[in-house]
This record gives sequence, structure tokens and C-alpha cells, in this order.
Amino acid sequence: RDKQGTFTLTREAGMMTFTGKFEGDKGTGTYKFTADKNYQAAMLKEGIKITEDDLMVFFMVNIKQSYVQMVKQKGYTNPDKDQLIPLVALDVNEAYIASIKQAIPDIDLDNLVPFKSLGIDKAYIEEIRKSGYKDLTPGNIIALKSQGIDGKFIADVRSAAKANNNSENDSNSDDDVLAFKALNIDKAYINSLKEAGYDHLSNDDLIAMKSLNVKAEYITDFQKAGFANIAPDDLIALKSQNITPVLVQQYKDLGFTNL
Repeated sequence: RDKQGTFTLTREAGMMTFTGKFEGDKGTGTYKFTADKNYQAAMLKEGIKITEDDLMVFFMVNIKQSYVQMVKQKGYTNPDKDQLIPLVALDVNEAYIASIKQAIPDIDLDNLVPFKSLGIDKAYIEEIRKSGYKDLTPGNIIALKSQGIDGKFIADVRSAAKANNNSENDSNSDDDVLAFKALNIDKAYINSLKEAGYDHLSNDDLIAMKSLNVKAEYITDFQKAGFANIAPDDLIALKSQNITPVLVQQYKDLGFTNL
């Protein structure tokens, strides 16, 4: 502190020399990067072509030759520099890769970056798999995790939807899980419609009704007004036009009694 000083940081890619001064808790100075003369050749030996401009990036992220070798040993024989930089920056290490490959043996190297950044681990993948999600691709896992969908949510909405559905295998049910989460269609919402008498709704009906904010109260208000057994498509049409029992009563007051 309060005097000129120099220190160095050495890594495989080279050495950074820092020269400067601290005054209190604030420091200023300069730095100079000196590339290791053998590093570029060592990377080229591993099949990684890097330019002079890449060397400082590799230094900052601290990409080691041993890391490249490990990635290749895990089955990724041709990694490139644009893959290695985020992998090392996110600490996608040997243990993490091995764990994920136990769950998804053929996972692509590029998918490991969003997996790690979203906190996707082997336990999460197995949890989703046990929930009955059939089309479990890396892309679907990323989409599920990014929306905060866990195994319990999938199990809850599927059990509720199945009990409320004519079909055992509703079309595109895996994709519907994402739509359910985005629209906040949960077990409570499905059960509230069931209590209103709608226990045979398809996933498409549920998605359309929730997107228009068709609540159980909206249905029961129509039932109290004398409209029983309204078809789901008609409920959707009514709500899309903002037709309410109050509006219907206004029409009746005008003399339109046979609506």
C-alpha cells in the first residue's frame, strides 16, 4: 500500500505482470501479458488452433492442456476454442461431465454449457425422468429447468389432467407441460374446473381457457344465470368476447329473453 509495486500471475498460457500502486483501498496500474512460447504449440498438438489474440483469453479463463485432454477422453474428440472457453469459465469439470453422461450418455458438448449455467445435474434429470416425461432430450431438459419445472410439478399436473381428461394419451402432452407452467396451470386450477363440472377437458382446452383467464367463478356465475353445461369451446368464445352473465342480464332486461 501507498508505494509502487509489482507482482505476477503465471498460468500455462503465459504470465501477467502487474505494476501499480494502492492508495487506501483503490489501486491503479498497468499490466503486461507475456505468452508462454510453448503453449500455442501444445494446444495445436491437441487440435486446438488459437491465434495470438486468443492467448490472453485462454490465460484469463485458465484453459490447461490437461483439461483439453480430459474433454477428449470423455468422448469429445474435436473440441474447438469457442467450446472450451465457456466450458472452463463455468467450471464444467471432469466430475460434472461424467455425472451428466451417466444420465445422458450421448449428450452434445455444447449442451453442457447451458446445463451447468442452469444448475442441471444428474439428480434433476433423473427426477424429471421418474415423473414420466417421455421425450427427454437435452433441449427439453433446458427448457424445463429454465422455467423452474421440477418433477413434482409434472407429476401433479399430469395426474390432475389425466383425471380430468377423456384421453389416456393427450396429444403433445410433454410440450403441454411447458405451456402449463408458462400459464400457471396447476393442480389447483384443474381441480377448480372439475368442481365446476368440467372433468373432461383436454390439455388444449385447459391451455385456451387459462390463457383467457377462464376461472371456475366465471363458469359458476353462468350456471347461476341459467346456463348449464356450456361447451368448453363456447366458454372460450364467451370469454374472448368479454361476455359475462351481467351483460346477458342486460340483454334480457331489454326484452331478449330467449338467449
